[in-house]
Amino acid sequence: MTVDLHAEHRPYLAALADGELELVPAPTRDHVSDCDQCRSELEAHQLLGQRLRAASRAAEPVALASRSRRFLLPLAAAAALAIVVGGAVLATRPATPDPLASAVLVANQSPEYTSTNAVDIAHWCTVKYGNRVPVVALPGLTPKGARMDWPHAQGVATVTYALDTETVHVSWLSVAEGGSQPQVVNAGGKPAVLVRRHGITALVSGDATQAELLHVAQEVASVL
Repeated sequence: MTVDLHAEHRPYLAALADGELELVPAPTRDHVSDCDQCRSELEAHQLLGQRLRAASRAAEPVALASRSRRFLLPLAAAAALAIVVGGAVLATRPATPDPLASAVLVANQSPEYTSTNAVDIAHWCTVKYGNRVPVVALPGLTPKGARMDWPHAQGVATVTYALDTETVHVSWLSVAEGGSQPQVVNAGGKPAVLVRRHGITALVSGDATQAELLHVAQEVASVL
């Protein structure tokens, strides 16, 4: 299930760009301050406003000689403005994010839910995620907690474990990547292990060695 976290805020971006803060709910102002995608759209709105005001100021002192010119000049300005604004929106649109790098990034944050019970953690993740998160109870792995994130509208349920003195994260993703055999990948400049089986994608990361991460991924694949 994909949730668009930006949809409820987009109707207020134009008002926010015009400085009409009284029309913008506080949750939207808070969201935009932390959201790169919404800030990019806000900047496009602001650029549109600046271009419109500049075009208006430039047209005011011009004495138009005829009705036909009065009609054609705004049309030409509007066409040029549409090209400029369209290019600005394309230029500010962020590149497609790497879902694996995003998963590793959010996995390193502190758990929202703390527990040492693997069943309770899986239940909490399933409720928060809206998708089934399997129970992973493996020898040597001590559950510490879990968190739920939606980077770039992609669901990531992360369960954190202690492996001796090291930390291992098992992230359950809403993207269809990987194969049935664990595969070592580069996720945001760090080694991780990706596996997908029966429609479920898991990414194993952390500060453990690559061999340990691969072993955990193999064990995770066996319970899928």
